[in-house]
Amino acid sequence: MFDIEEILKEDSKQRQNTLSAIVGMQGVGKTTFIVKDLIAPLMKTKGVLIYDYSSEKKYRNIPIINLSDLKRWQSNGVYRVFDPDPVKVFQEFYRSLRNCFLICEDAKSYMKPTLNEDIAKVLGLRRQLGLDIICNFWALENVPTTVFTYSNYITIFKTRDKEEKLYSLDKIPNPDDVIKVWRKVQEHPNKHYNLTVATNS
Repeated sequence: MFDIEEILKEDSKQRQNTLSAIVGMQGVGKTTFIVKDLIAPLMKTKGVLIYDYSSEKKYRNIPIINLSDLKRWQSNGVYRVFDPDPVKVFQEFYRSLRNCFLICEDAKSYMKPTLNEDIAKVLGLRRQLGLDIICNFWALENVPTTVFTYSNYITIFKTRDKEEKLYSLDKIPNPDDVIKVWRKVQEHPNKHYNLTVATNS
């Protein structure tokens, strides 16, 4: 297993920028994990930007930055973008974001099975842009094929996925490893328990 916090804390100049998916049903602690275990330590190394698509309650004390101000943002501190138009948002991310952590909250709402090309471009070119990206989904079956293709790690919380259906998800790069970790998490008595597995590292 992997500690995603430790991986991301490593100097990105010494490693490839990563794309990580976090999956888990509502109420298992995904956002708390992001806020407490990821944002707090990550902001010590470089800026963190949250695409807060659905205005998540736990992010509301984080200041909003307008898309028009991203070009002047020096990748310091923690900010969030709150905008209902993901295409416009990711077009601006591609133009303006460099060398920061990007957290895509509630990604299921705008990352559909056929991923929009503007979103896919940011994910696919994250290394050239210097972005470490974390995408938050409710279930493994919600993760688009393109996200799995580009991903390096998946942090798995409890989900409502059906195991027999997961085996038919040929989009998962290493299904046996991922399903083994998924099963271990589902069987654990602590509803907040999670594990991270490598996909395309």
